[in-house]
Amino acid sequence: MATNTFKINNIDERTKDIVNGYTKNVQTILPQRSNPYFNIPSAVYGMITIYYHQTEHFSSHGSYITLNQFKDTIKHVSSDQASTVYGKVSVTKQDIGKHIWKFKIIEPNVSAILTIGIDSSIKPILNRKFFTSY
Repeated sequence: MATNTFKINNIDERTKDIVNGYTKNVQTILPQRSNPYFNIPSAVYGMITIYYHQTEHFSSHGSYITLNQFKDTIKHVSSDQASTVYGKVSVTKQDIGKHIWKFKIIEPNVSAILTIGIDSSIKPILNRKFFTSY
């Protein structure tokens, strides 16, 4: 239950409004609003919101990366090995709009190289660097 509460609290308001509006619209077309059988319970709103919302999180990663339980924090566990991590949501050329990711470096390792970028390869590159040195 705590995980569902965490998920709901971290969903953006726009997504919640879309699901809420859709669910309320469905509620208006159900017969006999006075009959509890036809009332959509508030718990259903939450379940639909979680199902509808596609969360961005880290998914595939190299051998030297660990993820926390929510898959939103990574830790590189080797100072001398390259490793890459990828997000769950793919961005394609057909996607329209602006994509924003926010990164926070919690424990910087001043002797390591950190690269943040967008990879256009078909297959994930996990246990080696994916960039070309200049």
